[in-house]
Amino acid sequence: MLESLFILFCLFSSGFCIESNNITASLVIKDPDTIVSSGNIYRLGFFSPANTTNRYLGIWNYVSAMSIIWVANRDNPLKDSSGIVTISEDGDIVLINGKKEIFWSSNATSSPMNTSARLLDNGNLVLQDISSGRTIWESFGHPTDAFMPKLKLNDNPRTGERVLLTSWRSPQDPDFGSFTAGLQALNIPQIFIWNGSRPHWRSGPWNGQILTGVTDMYAVYLDGYSVTKQDDGTVSFMRDYYGYEPKNKEEWDKGNWSGGCVRKTLLQCDRNNNSTDKNKADVFWKITNVKVPDFMDVSTGIEAVECEGSLIDVRQFPIGGLVLHVRVAYSELDNQKDIRVIVIVPVTIGLVIVFIGIFFTWRWMAKRKGTKRKGRILTYEVGKDSSGVVLRDDIDEPSLDELPLFSFQMLETATFQFDGKLASGKDIAVKRLSTASGQGLQEFMNEVVLISKLQHRNLVSLLGCCVEKGEKMLIYEYMTNRSLDLFLFDRSEEFLDWTKRFNIIEGIGRGLLYLHRDSRLKIVHRDLKPSNVLLDENWNPKISDFGMARIFGGNQDQANTVRVVGTYGYMAPEYALGGKFSEKSDVFSFGVLMLEIAWKLWNEDNAAALVDQRISSPSFLEEILRCIHIGLLCVQEFPFNRPNISTVVSMLCREIIDLPLPEQPAFPQNWTRSHVSSSSSQSHTNTRGSSNNVSITMIEGR
Repeated sequence: MLESLFILFCLFSSGFCIESNNITASLVIKDPDTIVSSGNIYRLGFFSPANTTNRYLGIWNYVSAMSIIWVANRDNPLKDSSGIVTISEDGDIVLINGKKEIFWSSNATSSPMNTSARLLDNGNLVLQDISSGRTIWESFGHPTDAFMPKLKLNDNPRTGERVLLTSWRSPQDPDFGSFTAGLQALNIPQIFIWNGSRPHWRSGPWNGQILTGVTDMYAVYLDGYSVTKQDDGTVSFMRDYYGYEPKNKEEWDKGNWSGGCVRKTLLQCDRNNNSTDKNKADVFWKITNVKVPDFMDVSTGIEAVECEGSLIDVRQFPIGGLVLHVRVAYSELDNQKDIRVIVIVPVTIGLVIVFIGIFFTWRWMAKRKGTKRKGRILTYEVGKDSSGVVLRDDIDEPSLDELPLFSFQMLETATFQFDGKLASGKDIAVKRLSTASGQGLQEFMNEVVLISKLQHRNLVSLLGCCVEKGEKMLIYEYMTNRSLDLFLFDRSEEFLDWTKRFNIIEGIGRGLLYLHRDSRLKIVHRDLKPSNVLLDENWNPKISDFGMARIFGGNQDQANTVRVVGTYGYMAPEYALGGKFSEKSDVFSFGVLMLEIAWKLWNEDNAAALVDQRISSPSFLEEILRCIHIGLLCVQEFPFNRPNISTVVSMLCREIIDLPLPEQPAFPQNWTRSHVSSSSSQSHTNTRGSSNNVSITMIEGR
């Protein structure tokens, strides 16, 4: 919806959020102030649609802030930002301007004098009697265009009470539009959408479990709703009934079906007594997947639907719907049976021949393709007797998603000792694992499996691999500006101004957000550090080196390992000491990337001393200190105190304004003592390392 275009302007303006979810006679909302529901789910305040300065009172989602779910003064906007929401002397919620003119009121019929309004976590604004707690008025009784959980669409012919949804006039104008939706209290309730007073769409009757005209609706309640939205509304008008023909075929062929149909053959009760067919009983033609007509009645005794009058509203779906039996003369179905036999037998034989041909063609193509690929499918074995990655000639099906396979000789020649360009002119970089290394196999396969399935502007792209003559190589896109650590710690390199630094921080955050939340696989990197962040020619960061990464299941939040790998200084304490890792481990590493040593100066309220004098421009100081603050939140000792990466990105983008105070980070004594103990233990064991530039740290018990 285009409503999201103005949210960035109107929801993230410099408004003040009142620390309450109530409105009373003494506690009012003044534009641009807002109140938030107790669970921080919905916000009530003022907004302006795109391309207009009109001000409206509305409710929107607090977290995503991408849609307006309710508007109070939709047909009477304020012309300036002097709006005030308060409780009137009569106990109603009122919206007034600076001149005390009323632009909207709840108009509760029996409001007591002592009332207050409260915004609930389901998005409902309620007016309550303070003394009794009784609800006097609610916004769910006067909805706009959003169907929310626990919102009821009512139609009571006896009382005249009716709750409808009404569309906006346009994406920029929340005034009443021409479309409405609600229940129609016929013999059986149905959901209708009207264009003005003319029905535009109907759901079909409710049978106790589903709306029969919504073919893909499940017979369960989804997310609190008893009605779901139809994804594919394609239907076809029922024509050419058995036993019927158009009354006016010429008009029918033109699409004018108002004349209807007539029977081809009279029913038994209408035939002449002298007819030879008088004693032949009528039969019923069964029609499935039918949306029954609008005008009908139900006989509960025989569980049948009886239709009278025009059947022009009948629809037939590919699936779902009801079963309809139409009474026709016996001769109509007898003739159809003969025709069906004549048609079905040849068609069946033809289909069998076609399927047999397709099957043998597929077998022939599979064998031919398998012959060409033989010896080129990358497989691996990790086990007791495994010596590395191998090429096998007896593989028919690949166990991995295939990548382009380069030969060793071609890479060596085309790239001038593995650094340069391919014959096509494409710049590449080659990660080459030493042939003498007994380690790195699992990391190599992990990187091939993971990075070949990931695509994001802040992740490095894998172009192919080479497995030949004991060599294991990965071919990546070439990064012009190399790795981030060179620019952070090597003063001989080009200096990065704050704009580039902040873009790099934000890009790393978005890359982690993709790994943790947005990719098909939930992935924890486990080795995030400056040397594993590469920079392209436009200084866009790209996370690399997925040798240590782990895939998590859909509902898995944490995992344990007996083989701790990574780089000290960037490893979360619960991972380094206990082998427990989660997405919060990556958040910890991300925090270290934003700051290395910050806690002491932060505690002394002297965080500005952390800033490099070359980038400490007054215009950037607030943003720099905010990054330090976020970094300290990321490196807190306990995982449950750290924000997740989506929250971190929201903090960086200022979608979350107020930041909590950080707890003490995980750098001090406990970490140092454990590190010393671990190092001491390792001094008595065989030296372990990695000659393939993958950082590996082994933690052993004392």
